[in-house]
Amino acid sequence: MAKSELTPKQLRFVKEYMVDLNGKQAAIRAGYSPRSAEMHSSRLLSYDKVRAAVVKENARVDRKLEISAERTLLETSRLSSSNLKKLYDENGNLKPIHELDDDIAACISGIEVVTTYRKDTDGNMIPEYTKKYKLWDKNSALERMHRHFNLSPDRKEHTGAGGQSLFPVSTGDERARRGLAMINAELEDDD
Repeated sequence: MAKSELTPKQLRFVKEYMVDLNGKQAAIRAGYSPRSAEMHSSRLLSYDKVRAAVVKENARVDRKLEISAERTLLETSRLSSSNLKKLYDENGNLKPIHELDDDIAACISGIEVVTTYRKDTDGNMIPEYTKKYKLWDKNSALERMHRHFNLSPDRKEHTGAGGQSLFPVSTGDERARRGLAMINAELEDDD
């Protein structure tokens, strides 16, 4: 679809909508009246050509940032299957960040370094460093994986006639599941 199919104001709305996905604010920033911005946003997003432009722009951003279902599942898989033993060397010392593999490094949300000083036998001040790694929440990653694979016992599957799911799996979801299975197989091979 060529951008010329949109009016300049519609094109501006699409660009502004991509900033924060807030239709009302995008309409205001695109020049619509604040009093009627919500109505204009709803109307604009109902137009096929505006929705198509939003989808196209979303895809462009995803490609630029290398965002995909597979990448999202990889990152969630890293968190949900993290093994704290990988943070330590064979002597039980915390590894420096540059020695961590990508899977365990992805689990770290922050690093705190505390410097204290002690005197040596000559009275010189010697710095000592305490490093603390803060990890992302593994439980929430596991919950997301459970939802993705429909493993949560409290989740109800809605089916239609003949037991067919009312929400069929899309090709993208199936590709993501196959990608996650490959990632898990690689992780098992590494252990």
